[in-house]
Amino acid sequence: MSRRINSAAVISTHWLAAVLHDTGFLAEYLELQIIESGLMDNQKHTASILNKLNKKGVHLAIDDFGTGYSSLAYLKYFPVDILKIDKILTRYKHVKS
Repeated sequence: MSRRINSAAVISTHWLAAVLHDTGFLAEYLELQIIESGLMDNQKHTASILNKLNKKGVHLAIDDFGTGYSSLAYLKYFPVDILKIDKILTRYKHVKS
C-alpha cells in the first residue's frame, strides 16, 4: 500500500502505530510518499518523524525530487528508501551555445 502526503509534519507516529495495530496491517508493507517540498519544510521536525516511522518498518519515498530547491546533499538527513526523480530533470534538451 502506498500513500502520498504533502508534509511529514501532518503524520502522528502514535496515530499510525495505532492504525497499524488495529488493522493488523504490517508496517513493512506501507510506503509513504512525501513530495520534495514537504520534506524540506521544518527539516529537523520532519527528519525526527521520518526516523521514527522508519524504525517502525515503514518505507519512505521522496516524490517529485528536483521540482524545488533541494540538493542531493539534504537526502543524507532523511531515511529514504526510494527517490523518485521528477521528469523535468531527466528530460534532455539540446541547447545551442
